[in-house]
Amino acid sequence: MFKKLASVFGLWIILASVFAVPAMAAPNPNPNIIQSITLTVPNATPQTFEPSVPGQALQTAVVFDNTLNPQLANSTGYARVIHGTTTIIKTLATWTNTNAPISIPDWDGKSVDTGVLVCGGTFCPVGNYKVEVYVEYGTDPTYDVESSDFKIVPAVNITDLTVDPATFNPITQTADISFGISTGGFITVQIMDGATEKKLLLNETLTAGSYSKANKTALAWNGKDSAVPAVILPNKTYTVKVTSKQTADGTVLDTETASVTVNVPSTLSLTTFTLTPVLVKSGGTFDPSSGGDNQDLEIEYALNQTADSVLIEIKDSKDNILKNQTFANTANGKMQFWDGMFSGKIVLPGVYKAKITASKSGETAVTSLKDFTVAYNNTNKGDLVDFNVIPDSFDPDVEEAFVEFKNTVDSDLTVEIQEADGDVIKTFSGYQNSNHDANKTHSILWDGKNDSGSFVSTATYKAVIVSRNVYGVVLKEKNVTVNNSGGSVSTSNAHISGISFSPSSKFDPAKYDELKIQFDAEQDLDSLKILATRGSQSIELYNEEDVEEENNLEITWNGTDDDDEYAAGGSWKIKFYSKIGSTELLAVKSITVEYEEPQIDDLYLSKEKFDNDAGEFTYVIFRVDYESNVTIKLLEDNKEAEDVTEDLNVEANKWYAVQFDGGSYDYNDDLDLKLIAENTANEDVFDSEKISVDLAEDAVSTNKSNITQDYIESVVTNGDDEMTLYYDIDLDADVTATIHKGKTSSGTVVVTLMNAQAQTSGQHSITWNGKDKDGKKLAAGFYTYKILSKANGSDTETGLFVVGAVGDGGDYSSSGGSGSSGDSTGVNVIIDGGDEEEEISSEEEISEEEISSECAGFSDVDSDDGNCEAIEWVKEQGIFTGYSDGTFGYNQAINRVELLKVLMEFLEIDVSPAAGNLGFSDVEAGAWYMPYLAVAKDLGIFQGDAGKSTARPGDSVNRVESLKLTFESLKAVTGYIASTCGSTYPDVKSSDWYYKYVCSADQYDLFESIDGVNFIPGLFATRAEVAAMLFKLNKVGLL
Repeated sequence: MFKKLASVFGLWIILASVFAVPAMAAPNPNPNIIQSITLTVPNATPQTFEPSVPGQALQTAVVFDNTLNPQLANSTGYARVIHGTTTIIKTLATWTNTNAPISIPDWDGKSVDTGVLVCGGTFCPVGNYKVEVYVEYGTDPTYDVESSDFKIVPAVNITDLTVDPATFNPITQTADISFGISTGGFITVQIMDGATEKKLLLNETLTAGSYSKANKTALAWNGKDSAVPAVILPNKTYTVKVTSKQTADGTVLDTETASVTVNVPSTLSLTTFTLTPVLVKSGGTFDPSSGGDNQDLEIEYALNQTADSVLIEIKDSKDNILKNQTFANTANGKMQFWDGMFSGKIVLPGVYKAKITASKSGETAVTSLKDFTVAYNNTNKGDLVDFNVIPDSFDPDVEEAFVEFKNTVDSDLTVEIQEADGDVIKTFSGYQNSNHDANKTHSILWDGKNDSGSFVSTATYKAVIVSRNVYGVVLKEKNVTVNNSGGSVSTSNAHISGISFSPSSKFDPAKYDELKIQFDAEQDLDSLKILATRGSQSIELYNEEDVEEENNLEITWNGTDDDDEYAAGGSWKIKFYSKIGSTELLAVKSITVEYEEPQIDDLYLSKEKFDNDAGEFTYVIFRVDYESNVTIKLLEDNKEAEDVTEDLNVEANKWYAVQFDGGSYDYNDDLDLKLIAENTANEDVFDSEKISVDLAEDAVSTNKSNITQDYIESVVTNGDDEMTLYYDIDLDADVTATIHKGKTSSGTVVVTLMNAQAQTSGQHSITWNGKDKDGKKLAAGFYTYKILSKANGSDTETGLFVVGAVGDGGDYSSSGGSGSSGDSTGVNVIIDGGDEEEEISSEEEISEEEISSECAGFSDVDSDDGNCEAIEWVKEQGIFTGYSDGTFGYNQAINRVELLKVLMEFLEIDVSPAAGNLGFSDVEAGAWYMPYLAVAKDLGIFQGDAGKSTARPGDSVNRVESLKLTFESLKAVTGYIASTCGSTYPDVKSSDWYYKYVCSADQYDLFESIDGVNFIPGLFATRAEVAAMLFKLNKVGLL
């Protein structure tokens, strides 16, 4: 209790508002009238008054000066509860011209005076209160006013929160938290740093009393977070937060906080952390493009001592992790850490971060962050020009926006609509890193919807275009605002109704002569104008005055614009602008103009490698699924160099071949042939594919009879005509010529044209009527000829040809092409144009035994075996050496670790001794294969059996396992990503884990189908099949 003397005049004003006071009376304060005010609360204190607790009430006892009893017998006054300093809550007692009361009524913490809203019909809020007592007597009043404070606390009040020690080292100490609660409740104790780092107690039921680690061990905090496994939090100050509730799902009643500081002394420090783009050419920025600077990001670090682990991460501006790798037990490192690739693509230009985290048990991790810039400076990356969004603000209920631009070079294009923070909300088919030719104008409609088909909210978004090629990445963006104003346009109104189209929804001007547009004029119109619009394009279809009321009016549109050019594909709006007097109305109906996009179903070279300096050439063999105008361009360093053929009109699903002689290009030139198939009506609707050209010197060896200038005519045939195989040999030799089913010479021999026949050096030809060894016409499909010469050593040449439906014209020659063409002779087989035919019937077909000889010196492989060339190659490369008994082990299965060893040694992946068993229960520590297994596991090539701790090192690999190990090894070294496809084999589903690997195998013809239909994934891969797989991957440049 304390005394408080109020300002005389201020108090008098207050009293005058409560009691009748004589106008001229002067107050006389006497601070001794009220001797004391004593507040009590049963089972609590005035400072811990909890009205909600049964039995608790505020009791007030007032003691007056008894020497003034005569005066107090005729006194006036009050006792009341005040919230804060001035808010009157409850008047406990009042008296006027009578004895001052001996006792004051108790207060329940809930009842209030009329009109008081603070407590709202329930217990008064937590806070500071006081009981104020006033008394006066006499005509010139003598008075006193005193008060005593109390506090209403939560139903579950938290008291005495402490943390000891307030700063601690979690390695040797705990931070001990203690507190008390006034009554039982649900308590939560957590360590906070913005977000919750650790919960020590979670809604735990506690009774009234004091708590510490003595009765709650969880209150001894070890400095660790909630992760699994938990780690010590970084050195800094955290908040201990204790909250209480009366029920588990109730509201928080009380909250108390305290600070605690984690301070772990660290002996580990980072002395060096540098980022260096290897082969710097561009002033310190990082250019990972293969056609640009082709840099790798080199990272070097050094610590003052060995750390248990060092984690290096590459992050983008949104903190997405693009690459990370952990190094164990290391104090320093220097490596070409990142090639600038993510998800199989070079990254966008911009600022990136490299983060290093070095950890040692019992210490706080040491971290450092460095920024670096990715920039592409090679001008061959091209540009994105004429970029506009039309309109840049639109209401999707009324119109669409068009993203328009032109790419100046061939590139892979991505177009997206993004939110302001960069999150992608809309992607577009055909523009998801999809290849597009140079100088094509693109116009992409956005209807204001996201990828889920829902309209987006009113906001400003970004139209983002990314162009990628081997020289770098171009990124451009423009804002586009979606403004849902609530407007709408109908397909009918008071003037126009019944709008219909024929065809009804999609119109291909190349297929249909015209689009019929029918409508009803509901009234006589002063004027009617009909336009076809798309973005900024507008084509007038009709414009007349004085149109009479009539049903089934009809106009037509032939799909061309005002310049008689076919209209661009996409959504067009047919708009009816009508007018009667001053009333103008608009009706709109949409039609999609859609041209058939040709698809290049097949694109091959008859010879993947040829020596143009020696007069050799190849044929570009292709087939398109739709009538098209075909252009074949030669690309040098991915830039257009010249046209091989232009505007070649081809029929749908017919085979064509165009000869290419390599011109005067050098062996080391980077060349591609690009085939572009354009819709005959709209050149902007097209498909394109590229195929690499390998000009390679046909090196002459004195140890063998070299085969050159080999080719077959016709390289595409319907199977009814004769074919002639031409070739040169530079030494006398025994020559064998065979025809194989499939795209490689590993396929089944369908006919042997010549077997080990002695021939002199020079030009030779074999004319053949195209029948197989049984005299039957070849079935449609791919075939490969194989010529084998033997003179001391051996030489082999192969080439591809196709049997199928051939388009008019068939073969075409490019300018500068070399090689002669000969007419068919109409007999079975004629060698070198001889006068007599050599007929080979099914009965006289040369037996395999007659032409057999060892392949590569292996006794179990014949020289005419379809895999002989591959086996010769793997032996020359040292990949396989065979067995001591002189056999190759042709049909022998290969086990997991044997294949890993083959792949890693050929790809030159460094290995080092492995520690322990790598977490596998079925391996032998220290075995010869453990270094290969360790590196394969570290690079993500091999993970062992899912959900188990087994590696099964000695188990034979099946077909799909061999593909996974091979393609994952390629990914680790070259970045190659196995891709999915439309379909493969009936026994391979798109949901199978190995689907993408089988797709890539099918793309490169790595395995033959055993039954001609199925892939048979579980079939063990043989050494011969693995040899053929590696050989084929080498031929296409992947190995």
